[in-house]
Amino acid sequence: MLKCPSFNIDTYLERIGYSGSKTPNLENLTKLCWCQATSVPHDTLDIFGGLRKTLNLDKIYNDIVTKYRGGFCYEQNGLFGVLLEALGYSLTLLEGSCFIYSIDQFSSRFDHLLFKVVIGDQAWIIDVGYGMPSFFEPMKFNVMTPQTQMTGIYRFRKGSDCDYYIEKKLKQTFSLNDGKELKRKFKHSKTYSIGDDWELICKFSNTPRQWKDFQVGLDHHLNDDNGFYTNNTFLEIFTERGVFVLWGTKLVEKEFISPMIEKIRCTEMLPENGDEEESKRRIVELMKKRFGVEVDFWPDFKSKNWSRLTFE
Repeated sequence: MLKCPSFNIDTYLERIGYSGSKTPNLENLTKLCWCQATSVPHDTLDIFGGLRKTLNLDKIYNDIVTKYRGGFCYEQNGLFGVLLEALGYSLTLLEGSCFIYSIDQFSSRFDHLLFKVVIGDQAWIIDVGYGMPSFFEPMKFNVMTPQTQMTGIYRFRKGSDCDYYIEKKLKQTFSLNDGKELKRKFKHSKTYSIGDDWELICKFSNTPRQWKDFQVGLDHHLNDDNGFYTNNTFLEIFTERGVFVLWGTKLVEKEFISPMIEKIRCTEMLPENGDEEESKRRIVELMKKRFGVEVDFWPDFKSKNWSRLTFE
């Protein structure tokens, strides 16, 4: 049971723009996931100038619901889990590890938080906190069954012991500017053989976990000077047809034409030869307009791992 004394169901539902039925079923769960993903941004700005992130659910509630900020996986999935339990869903916290192609291996345990919800006799994997590379609608927990969502086609594959891999079918990407096809600088894993048309997203364990277990993962993210989250600022939010990402000072606009085709545009918002103050003003306006986020500090914007999104 996730504990958040300050939690209010109606206030939270208002925050994510949900006004439907509160009956715990798959249809309503899917709508809740959509509302969460399109209302609450993936937000790491506090790591770069704000207050230190914690697993205190009351603080997370205040940040996301009262201050209209966002959060990353522990915050988003953790607080969303509080909502689902309050609505009567049965859920189990699961720990995951993201796949890092640059080193051809998975990150450390508890690097990611997701959970399992059981409705009737069917289990579903829920993850509204991963962001652009992955899914955000409920995924039926069936092995090797391709499942189609707006963002792509995914499947679960059984690994060793209690581990499962989340894999995504490779897509065609085109430029939003001129329509030309873009080829990703993508390299298949030499360690994990999954087929030429699939890529690894992460793996997770089906072993039930407790909220406190994820402190080790959060500490690793915040204290690893060479880690992804200490070297990349993110604001990211889904729309009905795509996603907006502010990665460092680069704005990524992605439109999902179909589950297998997407268009993308990348724009540098703080060009080297531009007016710095005017560029900063534009970034502040963008944060408010596109992501609904306002902060009382200027983040130390970073995009060290930008090469993950570059094309040939």
